[in-house]
Amino acid sequence: MFVVATANDISQLPPELLRKGRLDEIFFVDLPDKEERVEIFGIHIAKRGRDATAFDLEALAEVSRDFSGRKSKRRSTARYTTRFTTNKTFAPNTS
Repeated sequence: MFVVATANDISQLPPELLRKGRLDEIFFVDLPDKEERVEIFGIHIAKRGRDATAFDLEALAEVSRDFSGRKSKRRSTARYTTRFTTNKTFAPNTS
């Protein structure tokens, strides 16, 4: 049997779960770095039919420093529905 689980803080798990032989491997996955966040925003903006190069993805990545990939996706989706649908700009590329 193969089991995959996630936890935000494994120190809060009961010790019997972490006992030797219960879990063979524990992996740590960090938050995406700035380059990865740029890519995440670009993907989700493009999925909505917009030209990702028209946006300052670097600025978006900078202000989303503590975001997970999922949170970045949610934010870009939420911004899309409130900004793009009303023809307002969102982090336009000024360079």
